[in-house]
Amino acid sequence: GIYDELVNIVQRYTKKWYNVVNILDKNLQGREFIIIDLTRAKEDSLYLRKGWDQVLKLDE
Repeated sequence: GIYDELVNIVQRYTKKWYNVVNILDKNLQGREFIIIDLTRAKEDSLYLRKGWDQVLKLDE
């Protein structure tokens, strides 16, 4: 399902994929949309964001 697809994507980018998938899933269930901006460096705070301009914090 969609959860498995999310796991497959996130596993490519982090070793702590389980925590990240849970955070992403929680936001997606809340009808938020997530952007993984591959044109930005991973160190850029807007590399992973909620909506167009909110930083998505992975330590929520």
